[in-house]
Amino acid sequence: MDLVDPLRLLAAALVVAGLAALFLLLARRLERLRAGGSGNGRRLAVLETCWLDSRTRLLLVRCDRAEHLVLVGQAGAQALAPPPTPASPEGRP
Repeated sequence: MDLVDPLRLLAAALVVAGLAALFLLLARRLERLRAGGSGNGRRLAVLETCWLDSRTRLLLVRCDRAEHLVLVGQAGAQALAPPPTPASPEGRP
């Protein structure tokens, strides 16, 4: 009887660990499907954040290979003009 209790405890711990691993695997797969395919093909990314004061910040956001400046403050979010693209060197289109 003394050996049965620790074995039962070990079996229960293994079942709980297996269920947790299964849940994490399913959550990853669901996130990959929701992101639209592979996990590294993200369309949206925050590249930089700059705090202007204690309640206002400026974000540089990339969406579909285009970068945008977004001002986020107490009044809400406002998209600013996209940053200028770098000029191409002379002689190249």
